[in-house]
Amino acid sequence: MLTLTAEYAIRSLVALARAGTGVRVATHDLAARLGIPPGYLSKVLAALTRAGLLSATRGAHGGHRLTGAAAEIRLMDVVGIIDGSTRRARCVRNPAEPCVDDGTCSEVGCWTDVRWNFRRFLEERTIADLAGLDSLEPLPALKRGTGTDDHARRPAVRRARS
Repeated sequence: MLTLTAEYAIRSLVALARAGTGVRVATHDLAARLGIPPGYLSKVLAALTRAGLLSATRGAHGGHRLTGAAAEIRLMDVVGIIDGSTRRARCVRNPAEPCVDDGTCSEVGCWTDVRWNFRRFLEERTIADLAGLDSLEPLPALKRGTGTDDHARRPAVRRARS
C-alpha cells in the first residue's frame, strides 16, 4: 500500500529518530545501514528536507537530522510529502487503472475497509511510534555529532525482487 519511495522515507526517518536528538547521519551511512541505494536515498532526503522535516549540513561532519520531535511526524504527513495527497488506490482487477469505488465491484467493499484502516493507521502513528523511542536507547553504532556509522561497511541486506 506504500510506494517504495514512501517506505524509504519512513525507514530513514525512523533511523534518524533512533540515532538521537540532534545527531547528524551522513547519507552514505544511512544508505548502507538501511540497504537503500545512495542516489535514491539522496532524493528522498532532499524531499524531506524541502518539507522541513530534516535539516542538512554539508561537509566532512555533515549529514541529516530531524528538525523536530519524532512524535510530531505522522506517517500520513510523510506519505503526503512523498506521494502527494491525491494518490488514488489502484483497481484490484486492473492495477493499471484507479479504483472507481462506484459500488459496481464486488471487491470494493473489502478493499475500502482495508484502505480505511490503513489510512487510519497512517494518521494515528508517528515516527516515534515506529522507532520505539519509549523503549529504545539511541543506536550505539551511530556516534553522536559525527555522522559516522561503525556498521556502514557491513554488506547491506537487500530484499529479493519479486
